[in-house]
Amino acid sequence: DDFGPKKGSVVTLMRALYGLKTASASFHKFFGHFLIELGFEPSRVDQDLWIQKSDEYEGYDYLATHVDDVIIIAKDPTKYMDEIEQHFVVRDVTNSPDYYLGKDLIRCGNKIHVSTKKYVKEVLRKFQDKYGTLAKENL
Repeated sequence: DDFGPKKGSVVTLMRALYGLKTASASFHKFFGHFLIELGFEPSRVDQDLWIQKSDEYEGYDYLATHVDDVIIIAKDPTKYMDEIEQHFVVRDVTNSPDYYLGKDLIRCGNKIHVSTKKYVKEVLRKFQDKYGTLAKENL
């Protein structure tokens, strides 16, 4: 009897855990409520893109999510990161990311170019490891 006096008890899970099939959707909903409290609205085009009209300048601030990865495009992204860090455990914070979700972010002046070169090379390397020299010439 592994459960002792707790045998037969009912447990209610209040938050999703990693590894469960619904963890991603549950976290998206939970984090979405938090972003709404910060004043963001979900984009009509993409449920992972959040938009907020800036009070400090004419334009918008953007926050994009993918599961538990977040990237913020704003004049002052630390304003939002400070709020996020007060409510969530955050790791790997960088003010100028050069890689996000398999894409290289290359800065040229005030523009950012997005490239999948590193991601494609990694996929080809894994393909080569699995299937041998078939993909070697493509690297």
